[in-house]
Amino acid sequence: MPPSDSPPPPGRPGAARGRQALIAPLLDAPSGASLSAQAAPASDKAYGDGYYIVVLDQAPVALYEGEVPGLAPTNPSVTGAARLDVASATSVRYADYLDSLQRQFVTTVERKVGRTLDVKARYRYALNGMAVWLTADEAARVAAMPGVVSVTPNIPSPSTPTPARAGSVPRPSGAAPPGHRSGHHGEGIVVGVVDTGINIDHPSFAEVDKNGYEHLNPRSHYYGFCDPANPRYDAKWKCNQKLIGLYSFIDEPSNAWNPEDDNGHGSHTSSTAAGNFVTAPYIAPTITLNLEVSGVAPHANIIAYDACFTTPSGTGSCPPAATLAALDQAVQDQVDVVNYSISTSQGSPWTDRTSSPFAPCGRPGSSPRCRRATPGPRQAPWQPYRHGSRRWRQQPATVSSPTA
Repeated sequence: MPPSDSPPPPGRPGAARGRQALIAPLLDAPSGASLSAQAAPASDKAYGDGYYIVVLDQAPVALYEGEVPGLAPTNPSVTGAARLDVASATSVRYADYLDSLQRQFVTTVERKVGRTLDVKARYRYALNGMAVWLTADEAARVAAMPGVVSVTPNIPSPSTPTPARAGSVPRPSGAAPPGHRSGHHGEGIVVGVVDTGINIDHPSFAEVDKNGYEHLNPRSHYYGFCDPANPRYDAKWKCNQKLIGLYSFIDEPSNAWNPEDDNGHGSHTSSTAAGNFVTAPYIAPTITLNLEVSGVAPHANIIAYDACFTTPSGTGSCPPAATLAALDQAVQDQVDVVNYSISTSQGSPWTDRTSSPFAPCGRPGSSPRCRRATPGPRQAPWQPYRHGSRRWRQQPATVSSPTA
């Protein structure tokens, strides 16, 4: 982030403008941290200069209901489609319309602040907005502009590091239940995991699992950094028929644009959701048990969206600009399920920066369905939570001749 006493780096052209009611700011910030046309809270002034999430009032592609004359709706609950199709001519036209409005908005802001903007990311599918570098005073001025829903500091939200165990890093979680038959393991389902990246070469994400099951890619092509058409394509990132996509939205110098997990948390949550059947050691003081474990849907495919990085203290840090970009890309990739194991704030779900981008998930015909495995103090009405809520594994043991 540029220091507050130096000019911001040159920006790239293009950003946002619009009208959006259900989707507002992102990720965890202290309660009351959003700027609005009505007020500029002191907490935002304390945040100072840096990247802000600017949310605009036009609906994103996933929620657009046809309010603009000449542009047909894209929201499946209005069109009657089984699911959102981002590649349809209707969706492409509306996405282009948002792109045009965003570019106009950036030009307007540049005239207002007298400089070229540094736009870190733009969003059109799950949210209509952008991440842009602003001074605190500029943020307050932008918040008062027509068509702006909110201007929110890019304050990272934490992810909890996964504790390592000898012989099991990352630790796959969740054994298959008794009678879990072939054909009911998530075949054909694509799970998008927004987290700290993924341990690419771990057996939990191998193309062929320990039992010889060979995954097939239901999309017939790779996503993100594994796609030769992607500007950040690199042959060193090895996708396979199980792990069909890799992205990173982190530009921290310590781990810039690197989808490999630098924390362990992302690999843990990915294996919990869709990890292969593997044998993992459970080590106790007097015995080691080698048990077969798997994710909930061990035959599903995975696209990993790295949106968090590890701080020098070892904790996971998830900037809103990155998590927003990951969620927006997941909608664009039309994953079937999103796993998002990142903590939330105590604010209203209608304005919370974490909850509001998930609003499309609760709509009929929406794609993707969203699962948040790390609930906060309150639950948004459109979000299911799953976090250790069900156990089917039993490990009975008998203790004989105990000693004091």
